[in-house]
Amino acid sequence: MMSRHQFARVLLVALVPLLLSGCLSLPFKTAAKPQPATTLATPVKAEEPVFAATDTDPDCYTVDLFTPEEVQKPEKDVPEAYRAYLGRWNGGAWNDVWCHNLLVYNVHEDGRVELVEMHAPYEPWNQPATAFNRVARISADGNLRFSQGVERTTYRLENGFLVGTRSGLYGNLKITLYQGDPPPLPQPKPVRLAQAQSAKSGS
Repeated sequence: MMSRHQFARVLLVALVPLLLSGCLSLPFKTAAKPQPATTLATPVKAEEPVFAATDTDPDCYTVDLFTPEEVQKPEKDVPEAYRAYLGRWNGGAWNDVWCHNLLVYNVHEDGRVELVEMHAPYEPWNQPATAFNRVARISADGNLRFSQGVERTTYRLENGFLVGTRSGLYGNLKITLYQGDPPPLPQPKPVRLAQAQSAKSGS
C-alpha cells in the first residue's frame, strides 16, 4: 500500500506538467497597489476678525444728553492703554438692531472707568431711550467690563474701533463702535410733515 507521503509525491509529479502547460491554475491574490500616505491637514489658526468702518452704522442714533459729561484729562499715572478708551463711541447697534452709544469720560490708574451708556428705543424688546451713568473696570486682559443685573457687557479696542459683547436677557449680542462725534439729530421727512399738516387741516 502506498504511504501518504508517497501519494503526495505522485500527485505533485502529475500536477507539475499541467501547471507548466497552463491547463491548471491556482488562485492567487494580486498584490495591492501601494496607496499614498494619508497626510493629516495641519490645523489653520483662525484669523482674528478685522473691523472696519463698514461694520458700523453711522446713522444709528440714540439720545441727546441734556448735560453731557466732559471727558476728563487723565492723571499722569494712568496707562496709555486705559486712556485709549476715553471719548465718545458711536455708530453701532447690538446685533445690527438696537442702536447704542458710549461716552467714556474718566479713567483711573487702578482701572476704574466712569461712563455713560446710551440706547435708542427698540420696540420689539420694549426698550425705551435711555442714558445711564455706569462705573466699569478695565480687567487684567485690557478689556473694559461692567454688569447691571443679569446683563454682562465687555468692550475691547480693535484696530481703532470699540468692539463690544453683551449677554443677558436678550441672548448674546455684539457691536462695533467708532470714535467721534455722534450723528446729527434725525430730521422729520417732508412727506411726514405734509401728511401731518393735511391731517390737521382736515380735522
